[in-house]
Amino acid sequence: PFTVAYSSQLTLRSLHSGSGLLHSHAHRYPVGSQQQQITCYGHSDTNNDWIIARPQGEGFNDTSSAPVPVRHGDIVSLMHRQTKTMLHSHRAHMAPVSTKDYEVTAYGKLSWKDRNNNWRIEIVNEQSKVANGELHAITTQFNLRHVSTNCLLSAAAVKLPSWGFRQTEVSCSREGSAQSLSKLWVVEKHVNSRLPKADMRSMVKRSFLRDFVQLNIVMARSNNALIPDRDKYNHLESDAWTWPLLLYPMRMLGSWKKGDIKYYEVGNPLLWWSSTICCVLLPLQIFLYFARRQRKAPAVWAPGEALHYWNGAKLLWGGWFMHYIPFFFFGRVLYIHHALPSLYFALLLLAFEIDYLCRRILQGRLQNVIVGTWAVAALAVFCWFAPLTFGYSGEIEQLKYRQWLPTWNLYRDKYMV
Repeated sequence: PFTVAYSSQLTLRSLHSGSGLLHSHAHRYPVGSQQQQITCYGHSDTNNDWIIARPQGEGFNDTSSAPVPVRHGDIVSLMHRQTKTMLHSHRAHMAPVSTKDYEVTAYGKLSWKDRNNNWRIEIVNEQSKVANGELHAITTQFNLRHVSTNCLLSAAAVKLPSWGFRQTEVSCSREGSAQSLSKLWVVEKHVNSRLPKADMRSMVKRSFLRDFVQLNIVMARSNNALIPDRDKYNHLESDAWTWPLLLYPMRMLGSWKKGDIKYYEVGNPLLWWSSTICCVLLPLQIFLYFARRQRKAPAVWAPGEALHYWNGAKLLWGGWFMHYIPFFFFGRVLYIHHALPSLYFALLLLAFEIDYLCRRILQGRLQNVIVGTWAVAALAVFCWFAPLTFGYSGEIEQLKYRQWLPTWNLYRDKYMV
């Protein structure tokens, strides 16, 4: 149904990307009031379901009269459907993480006369063609203002510790704009058998540009919300600084037993490490060139040769830099395959440097011998690690000599319990 009425079952979504759906569960805060936790959870769950009612349940489930729409300015109570507790806040305790905000809990019963269970609906924006002051599913963006403390229900994508299952903290904020995304909510799911179903496609005003921008913001924030748990070892994860050194290749399957086909994301270590050396040394090469030029040392470049080298090198090194460095600013969990785009540029730079140095230092047949030797070595290393690339179903101990670094977890993970 489009119009929200009293006694309807709802799920409420925070407009702040990465927060999720208003949620509660039968676990208590270990600090503060130690009442039942209120969080935001990003996945479908029956613990996301709430019943909207008048304070103290006045007229709750009254089927003798027509459903009454919820309107701007109405004072309501929200009952958690699973635990029958009420959305509650108070001045007595501050939020566990956002300590400037009041704590939000699930506490009390629908029939209790408790002003701390009362919230005022304040419509901020209506994105449908029907702007009549009523609360609508999907299209109405609104605040929930706590009647007793005058604070706003807020979910700013701040994560609770492990006792809160790393879910998003919900607090009651006294600061900031009422139009802040963390304080805006929408009714995502609305269930009421007494109301007619509506075709939402005809109700919603759409804007391609707005939806495009919003979708990309949501994807970016959701992606960045996949944060690593530093208190827990995960054999799949790795940090960006380890990628050029190939310190932590990744097992592509959880099971590493005999008979299971095992894939190990290790690549070609010879090419990986040598391309890293090229990426590190190129700035030094450029520095030495300009230092010699500044000191008016004898020219070591033929006319036009320096410009040709610089144009190729800056393109390839710049591609590697732009595809690698941004990962140091990512908050999300990272895996070694995130290095692959930068690796393409590093390998092209390696080939560029080999070609340049061979043509500059070596002549004739010796040049071909060096390039051929390098190609044979790269092919040999590829063949050496091919069982891990194409899948290996035998005893992994038979490949233990392919573990070239002690940090690799090829056949034994020393950090796994």
